[in-house]
Amino acid sequence: MKIRVLINSRRPPLFKDLLAYPDGRFVFLSTSGYPDDIKQHIAIFKPDMFITVFEDYDEEMIQQYYLMKRDESTFDLPFMLIANADICEECKLKNADLFDAMLRRPVTVPAILTNVFEIAGPLCEKRHDDTDDIYSARCKHMRPAQSVSAGSYDRIGNFAPAAEKIIKKHILVVDDDKDILRMLKTALEDKYDITTVSSGRMAEKYLETKMSDLILLDYHMPGESGAEVLAKIIENGRLANIPVVFLTGVTDSDKVQQVLSMNLQGYLLKPINMDRLFLLI
Repeated sequence: MKIRVLINSRRPPLFKDLLAYPDGRFVFLSTSGYPDDIKQHIAIFKPDMFITVFEDYDEEMIQQYYLMKRDESTFDLPFMLIANADICEECKLKNADLFDAMLRRPVTVPAILTNVFEIAGPLCEKRHDDTDDIYSARCKHMRPAQSVSAGSYDRIGNFAPAAEKIIKKHILVVDDDKDILRMLKTALEDKYDITTVSSGRMAEKYLETKMSDLILLDYHMPGESGAEVLAKIIENGRLANIPVVFLTGVTDSDKVQQVLSMNLQGYLLKPINMDRLFLLI
């Protein structure tokens, strides 16, 4: 029996430290702060503990957590807060009924795990008896990027089964901003085979002789725009089935609708939210 812990944190190093700690009693999964993401991960992962890490007092998230506590499926899910001393004090005054534990930063991994075990341990055995069969059945239908096991860590917080040989999918990243290319390559290269190019013409040249499993394509580029590059991809029978995701700073609703009408698989607004990027991939 393993204690399942779902973590909402903007601090990837904390999640990495938890995964690296040699204690086989726990399985971890990260989630973003988006309510739909949290609900989906809770429904699939069936956590025994929910940990949130606050950088500041977030009234909107607090209200979301209260709604979760009122929900029949999560009303008994223990909540742990990790935050600076002043935020913990504010939560004690305003939200003492919400959190089952509050840990002040800086806090060590053993201290976190000890508190998780003391709170969630007595509760998780019954929950696992009731949900393991459902969880196993759901996992069979999850896409590989969402599957969860106690395997190796990747940068954003998914897991790769340790017993299986991982064959990396290829992603072609097209953007004229060198900083974005560097950031995406660093974030994605642990899990995916990444090629970066800085123009639509270079992307077309690459695709003349090679294939990709996914293209992340900047919408606004000098020379050929992302829209023009996408049109050529769609027209090429050999490339037409490659999924394309636009990376764009466009927020005007009419332009967004124009983007979505171009037969692509998705788009992400800049600045790029990395949790959302991994979920979309």
